Amino acid sequence: MYDGDIVRITLLCKNEMAGVIIDRFGKDTPMIPADDDNFEAKVDMALSFLFLGWVASMGDAIKVITPDEAVEQMREMVKGLNEIYG
Repeated sequence: MYDGDIVRITLLCKNEMAGVIIDRFGKDTPMIPADDDNFEAKVDMALSFLFLGWVASMGDAIKVITPDEAVEQMREMVKGLNEIYG
């Protein structure tokens, strides 16, 4: 489903998204507290439009924070969507 090179992606997630992360990536996914309201999840995933679309569908509850390539691809995707719908 997610074509592309596999990379380690860090997601900043609101605490209430823990179940979503476990459902999507499995119970062995590293989830590290970031602060009182958020945790970081480390996932190995193909960096693709479908994956970034999944992240975008979570609104402000999940944010790509590393690697820089993933953040830039997310910005480009959102920019392109904004040009279509903005």
